[in-house]
Amino acid sequence: MTYRLSAKQRRQLEALTARFEPVVRDAFLAVADQIIRDADFTRLMIAIEAGNVRDVLRSIGIQAGSFNALGDAMAVAYAASGTAAMAMLPLVRDARGFKVNFQFNAPNLRAERRLSSYLSGLIQDFTKEAEAATRATLTAGLKAGRNPRQIAQELIGVYDPAQRKRIGGALVLNRNQAEYVQRAKAELSSGNPQALANYLTRTRRDKRFDGTVMKAMRGEIELSQAQINKLATRYADRLLITRANTIGQTEVMEALNSARMEAGYQAAEQAGVDPDQAEKVWIATLDNRTRDQHLHMNGVSVVGMDTPFTMPDGTQMQYPMDSSLGAGAGQTINCRCTYFVRLNFFARKDR
Repeated sequence: MTYRLSAKQRRQLEALTARFEPVVRDAFLAVADQIIRDADFTRLMIAIEAGNVRDVLRSIGIQAGSFNALGDAMAVAYAASGTAAMAMLPLVRDARGFKVNFQFNAPNLRAERRLSSYLSGLIQDFTKEAEAATRATLTAGLKAGRNPRQIAQELIGVYDPAQRKRIGGALVLNRNQAEYVQRAKAELSSGNPQALANYLTRTRRDKRFDGTVMKAMRGEIELSQAQINKLATRYADRLLITRANTIGQTEVMEALNSARMEAGYQAAEQAGVDPDQAEKVWIATLDNRTRDQHLHMNGVSVVGMDTPFTMPDGTQMQYPMDSSLGAGAGQTINCRCTYFVRLNFFARKDR
């Protein structure tokens, strides 16, 4: 049997993602700007010159307060999704025959703990990626013989008068992206036609400068260091936008699914229903972009709000996008799956 959301459920999900993905994306970019502003450039150069990796990391110490904009955006998305989930519930009457008015309580202690735990995990993951990106950039810079100022600029970017801020810093990229930038810089610096051709395959490059790179491939010109730095900075800045878009999609879906879980708990409490009798049903997006494991999960159901789904490889998740039980990025990044909760209103505690 093929399981899909109803047209109404699909419209609701699309409206929520369309509303909040740009908000969360922009909030992440604001966080990135704040982290770059907070970095101590002078201390960073001194630490790099001393070869003290630990002090390099200290000089770009990431504070939890830097994530306030992202936390606020996620809290609003969470509350809106919980409210929307409540609105989709059927008409239910209590033991006296009165209608149960379902309402989502975002300040609920369990909801607050769930959101707080999620945000803490997000900050920890970002910090780990920032440290990994810093190490990758520092290692490549020292190997290439760059001076401390140049490496510091690679980490926190160069000042762009037009935008009135630093751009192109590896610090706010993930580890893989930081390595992409270093490889692109090596390709541009090589003067080797094959390496330059490989640079032109990078989808996030600034294509406006392809003509200049092609001239270098043909041996007509040699790229200056200023040109190489500019191209690498533009590439890094575009990778940051890609990361922000991914976070917008991934984190909003996680917030929506997490809020649906909390809405299920609250609805069960308000209707006097046993949450251990609730049914959760996994709904996959049925197209060729969906992971094989997630296609396999389509229509799989479990009984009990606390009962996790078990993926074909043994990974357990309370709901799509959930990482609280150890699911890795391979199961969550860019996932578009959702789920729905069926409450067993025949399992009423007042019957």
